[in-house]
Amino acid sequence: RYMEGGGIKKWPLKRRIISKGATFLGRLLFPEIHDPVSGFFAVKKSVVVRAPLRPRGYKILLEVLGKGTWLKANEIPFEFVDRATGSSKLGRRTIIEYAGQVIDNAQFSWNHHESAVWQEWVKLFRFGIVGLSGIIVNEGVLIYLKGYIQLSLPVASIIAIELSILSNFILNDTWTFGTGQQHAMPHWWQRLFSFQVVSIGGAAINFVILNALAVFAGVDYRVANILGILVAFAWNFLVNRRVTWKKSG
Repeated sequence: RYMEGGGIKKWPLKRRIISKGATFLGRLLFPEIHDPVSGFFAVKKSVVVRAPLRPRGYKILLEVLGKGTWLKANEIPFEFVDRATGSSKLGRRTIIEYAGQVIDNAQFSWNHHESAVWQEWVKLFRFGIVGLSGIIVNEGVLIYLKGYIQLSLPVASIIAIELSILSNFILNDTWTFGTGQQHAMPHWWQRLFSFQVVSIGGAAINFVILNALAVFAGVDYRVANILGILVAFAWNFLVNRRVTWKKSG
């Protein structure tokens, strides 16, 4: 439903919002899957033959993705049409069951490192480590250029930021996501350009949150900055994961 060529017909706003929210949570675990809560799917027997499935409610695909054995999934777009008869199964209990299923899949991955969810945790952890290294590069270059080369602060800051972005890109491209997989962007310069754009977006998000909370909400600027950094980090990881280093095919 949520990939190019797919769609939904005649859904009320409430159902669209709930469905989008559920899809967002599911894609935190499986970024490559556009619609991890679809009820229309098929799997090879080998995917689930040894999987300890314990599905809750109606979102069985999420359980298969989280506990099944698989490396690749193909999605085919379709247009979802609302039911002609009967009533929707969506209710408070279904939402609670779904949230529990997301948590259960996350917990399952901690003891099953071969699972798709655990592989995402690894990428997230590496992305965070690379981000911390970028802070060190930024600070070190800034101190060197401003303190020893005597460049003006704006110029030194711009150079330090750009070098930290380049450092982050190289490490993420070769370590975080560079596991021999084929990317939708086959050339490194395409991924570098995408990473630059996403990083600028992250910096803008950090700036807006910092100033909005500190200036208009009266939050301590240090706390506001940390919140801005966290939101920007989530933005950088999710967008880069789904765009810059998206798998091909």
